[in-house]
Amino acid sequence: MKRIGLLAATATTVAMFSGCAMVNELKDGVAHPMTPEEAKAQAIAAARDVVKTLQLKDVGATFRFEACSDDGKPPYRGLVRIDYAHAPTYEGSQAEVQGFVQKLRDNGWSGDSDFAGHSPSVAKDNAVTVLRPYAPNGSGGIEVRGECRDATDHRDKPDTFNTPLPPDALA
Repeated sequence: MKRIGLLAATATTVAMFSGCAMVNELKDGVAHPMTPEEAKAQAIAAARDVVKTLQLKDVGATFRFEACSDDGKPPYRGLVRIDYAHAPTYEGSQAEVQGFVQKLRDNGWSGDSDFAGHSPSVAKDNAVTVLRPYAPNGSGGIEVRGECRDATDHRDKPDTFNTPLPPDALA
């Protein structure tokens, strides 16, 4: 019986002294969660690096929070979509994207992003950039995603829709 009492006393003491730290490190299954502001800043900073590295022209961008699961529940991550003056043909855009990948890799982005998709992707500072060639239907562009660490529930909030960023946001 003394062992159980000692174990309970030890557990209570540990919880009292480390409880806040333990709660802050894990929220809704997310280790070291970010605030929405931190998640947004992470994605925008990575997008700014992409725009500067690639010296993109006529840039327009949007931001939104993206659920990291198909059911739309937390965690979320920041997502920046970048449009730019691209090559006029699909073949030209494909070649452009391959050049972009190499230029990003030469500037510290890793080619092994572990991001599953049909387009090339690179990673740096826990952000992933997906580069999709522009197709005749108008789809394509660059998407920069931050980490899945925002435990805030953004369902049914306007910040889950693409919101234009100010023209100087990525300058």
